[in-house]
Amino acid sequence: MNMQFLESYNQVSSAAEIIYLSPAITYKYEKIVTGVRVGGKTMMAVDESTFQAFGRFNPNMYRAKECYLKYFVDNKNMILNTLNSVCSQFDIDELKKTGF
Repeated sequence: MNMQFLESYNQVSSAAEIIYLSPAITYKYEKIVTGVRVGGKTMMAVDESTFQAFGRFNPNMYRAKECYLKYFVDNKNMILNTLNSVCSQFDIDELKKTGF
């Protein structure tokens, strides 16, 4: 491994640790799902381009964005309880099988 790569990796790793383990700003669940203004841009857990891609495959389908928003807002408690119950790799593997 070259030294430049290792230095870059260490910088990114340190920044990620701060951002994910000790974030300076936190957002409510609903804002993450439905969108929150960050630096002048609305950001959400699933980007608008993902919803647009669904429309390319089947323009007559029920709108993907509305389905996503309804599901993740209506099922907030179940989703958070399930995620909070994860304690092991086995739990993660089981969760992947259900996909909520």
